[in-house]
Amino acid sequence: TQSRSSAASDVYKRQHISSAKNTKYALSFISLVLCIFITFYWFEDNSTLNFNQVKSLTYSDERESNGQYSPDGRYIVFQRSITSCTSHIWAKDLQTHAEYQLTKNAGIYGTRSWSQDGNQLAFVTQSQCNKTEIAPKQCWQLVTLDFAEALKSPQHTTPRLQCNTQQAGLARWLPNGSIGILRQHKNQLQKIQAYNPRTEQLTDLYTPHNTYIYSYDYSCANHTFAVISTTKNKRHILEKLNLKGEVLSRAILKPPEGLLSLIHISEPTRLLSIS
Repeated sequence: TQSRSSAASDVYKRQHISSAKNTKYALSFISLVLCIFITFYWFEDNSTLNFNQVKSLTYSDERESNGQYSPDGRYIVFQRSITSCTSHIWAKDLQTHAEYQLTKNAGIYGTRSWSQDGNQLAFVTQSQCNKTEIAPKQCWQLVTLDFAEALKSPQHTTPRLQCNTQQAGLARWLPNGSIGILRQHKNQLQKIQAYNPRTEQLTDLYTPHNTYIYSYDYSCANHTFAVISTTKNKRHILEKLNLKGEVLSRAILKPPEGLLSLIHISEPTRLLSIS
């Protein structure tokens, strides 16, 4: 009888601990949702945004990631992995359900950005996954891809900035055909630069000296940047900038404890934060 009573007590304790963990996770999720909605209101858009359905848009046995809609909403562009490191960029026509491999060669591709007319994709490629004895240095290169031509047959990417050992990423199309990139500079910090394909000039847009930028986006509708950075004491800062890189407003984000870095997507007036 004592053995049965002890076993029942152990089962009750395990259930209690499991329930406490589930409650903790639920509270963390609720806190994240509140953080997202607070961020929405910071961008002064009080309209309701509801998500009540999730469905698959692509189907394959390979790992697929970084899906993005085209400006007209007809296509979704995504990466389909070849190895644990390399992938091809694919597109799916959501009207006909046809899929197209866009890239001629597999590579290490960063997230893509559509030109405003939907004809071009811009992104950063990385030379290799890890340093090796044969190739001790990694480099990053800004490239573009002609989307219309790639729908006919896979295309080679067009180099815009030569491969450079300064770490780079997050290409973003800007007005007048310029392309923004996030690039490393001194003391391992990062700055936002703009590349002009016509003049082949690279200019600094925003260079913070005390914070580390880990994500940003540009809203063509509002002509503003949303920039997320972190301080040395691990405070997350959200800033809104104009095209000149001037800070228009600033807010401190308070994500739930234990969450990873925030990623944001803003278009046209909302900021969506995902851990």
